[in-house]
Amino acid sequence: MKSFIVKTMIFFFFSILLFLGVCSQVDGYSDSFYINFTTPKQSSLILGTSRAAQGLQPKIFDTILKKQFSNYSFTVLHSPFGETYLNSIK
Repeated sequence: MKSFIVKTMIFFFFSILLFLGVCSQVDGYSDSFYINFTTPKQSSLILGTSRAAQGLQPKIFDTILKKQFSNYSFTVLHSPFGETYLNSIK
């Protein structure tokens, strides 16, 4: 019984260590849409589907138009289009 408890404790120790290691790698870009909901209110948004999400770079618009842009586009699979998306834009 003592051997079982020791092995279980070692297993849980390494499991927790692995979990903490994975959590330490989170940088805010694990979910590419997370930043859309956690940034402060934006004045200029790029709206659309995955083509806008992948093809339009806010940094380019910022340098050309001298205005801060945020890419608020989603993929068709993850798209919240509808009332939720509209309220989020407002």
